[in-house]
Amino acid sequence: MQKTSDFKYTFSFTAYFVYLLVIIKLVITSQNYIIFLAGLLPLALLSIVKFANIKNYRSELIKAASIIVIFICIYYFLVNYNLRQSQKALNSIIVIVMYIASSFLILRNRKLLEIKYMRNAFLFISIFIVFIPHLLITGNLKFGAFYNLIDKSLITTTTVEAPLIISILFLLSMFDAVYNKKWNTINLFSIFFSVFVLMVFSRRGFIFSSIFSLFFYHICFRLKRKFLIYLSFLMLFLPMFWEIISVYIVMLFKTDLITSIVQRNDVNEIANATGRALAWTNILSIFFTFDYKYFFGYPGGPPENLFIEVKGEIGDRYSHAHNTFLQLFLDGGYFICIIFIIMLVRAFKNYNNARALDSSNHNFYFVLVVFLFSLSATETLIRLQQFSLFIFTFALLGFNLINLKTINNNFKPSAELKV
Repeated sequence: MQKTSDFKYTFSFTAYFVYLLVIIKLVITSQNYIIFLAGLLPLALLSIVKFANIKNYRSELIKAASIIVIFICIYYFLVNYNLRQSQKALNSIIVIVMYIASSFLILRNRKLLEIKYMRNAFLFISIFIVFIPHLLITGNLKFGAFYNLIDKSLITTTTVEAPLIISILFLLSMFDAVYNKKWNTINLFSIFFSVFVLMVFSRRGFIFSSIFSLFFYHICFRLKRKFLIYLSFLMLFLPMFWEIISVYIVMLFKTDLITSIVQRNDVNEIANATGRALAWTNILSIFFTFDYKYFFGYPGGPPENLFIEVKGEIGDRYSHAHNTFLQLFLDGGYFICIIFIIMLVRAFKNYNNARALDSSNHNFYFVLVVFLFSLSATETLIRLQQFSLFIFTFALLGFNLINLKTINNNFKPSAELKV
């Protein structure tokens, strides 16, 4: 009976995320947002029915999701208003509200909050959606063989999605092994497999962000100092400054060894492969003017001269900030950045309150949120309707929900249920 139950909940989680990846793929391929609306509608309607009829459900959804909904709605309104695309703004807002409603329906299920089911789901996705398809296309397992592979046959649609999935598997298995004391075969396999695949992707930054988020969580959990929690906000910027510094290191020490350690590109390509350092310098110089005309972002969208131009590249890989906070500034100005910080402060305030009531309770979603902060320093996660945006939203929603359940004292995790 237990094995049947385990399979049921693992399958539910797996089906949910695979289904989401497929919907995103179809929308990006067809550029038809009706697919999103139709795909998310069943779960969203069920959540709406529960919202209307169950008082506790309504209360928890409002407390856990309201600030996220407000932030996302303002963000999509501003970015599409600046681009004069009001209809697209409405579609995007409806999609994200439906997604939050359906995610809450999943997260509110007590069993589906158990870390083992989420780990099993991401192990399945990592093997069958990421690893095997990439291996079939490249036929190569050398380090860097999967780097930035984009192929129409893949379900993952950006260069971030596949490494992000593998990183979440690493975090889940490490957290379960270290804090739930489960050094079992499946966790050990997941840890070694995820690190190996990330190296094949040549995603050292993802490994660094994963390890650092676990280390930071351990320090916060042991020292129990509230101010340390808010220091996690610095993760939005620290790797960014490391990459800027690395440019000058390469300029001072023009050797192949130094170049291979601090960045991927040749010593003569000082701006680095994606133009991150150049874009950050340009955007920061504008940000620190504190000019009121940028309060709501750039009318018409950010100027192209902020980014490098790479001939022969398709898509918009180079035309964004490669930093979530700075991209928010470009899309919605100082105003959306303020709302973003308010949303994070509220979430971490609830975490501190929850820890005060139950200091022994581990919370995996804290690790995931901090990991996404660190990753946000060199990647744009909140942008368009891509998998990274939905993972960011899912993680923050789960983080809020666990904290609020602890505060309300109507959800007491057992020894088995340590998330």
